[in-house]
Amino acid sequence: MRALPIRTPAARDAHVIETAPYIREWWDKVYSMLEREYPGFFYHETRYPRSVYFAPKTPGQAGYLRVDFKGHKGEVDLAFKNISAAALTEQVATMGDLPGHVIANGKSAAIQIAGLEPFVISDGFDIIETKVRAAYQAAHTLLTFWEKNRATFDQLVSSAQ
Repeated sequence: MRALPIRTPAARDAHVIETAPYIREWWDKVYSMLEREYPGFFYHETRYPRSVYFAPKTPGQAGYLRVDFKGHKGEVDLAFKNISAAALTEQVATMGDLPGHVIANGKSAAIQIAGLEPFVISDGFDIIETKVRAAYQAAHTLLTFWEKNRATFDQLVSSAQ
């Protein structure tokens, strides 16, 4: 490991495939569920993360946006990089269908869906169709909300720069 650090998503994936077959199998089952429920909607730069804290993406996602998938906390955040919570709160106040609540997130702000059932990979395969699917549903809801209101959010980000 010290001679060849794992620096790329592909290298991390290859390492997990070789050293952690359970994690590979768990994620393969997650991806099977995702293709059934949300075909082509989500993709992951690292295919086999070792935890349930990661940032899935969707095609066409803006660079100012990040999904913080925190399965271990039962939360999913739609984070707007370098936007204050006050600015985001003001912007979404006019939107009647906000799917979560605004939180401060470091140098950013996010719309968060909380109260989901927490989970970790070691909880087993049975949680994929329940807890994991519910968390991805929250991520889908947030990303769909962003897509529907993209012009407004693009304008918010442009005015903040």
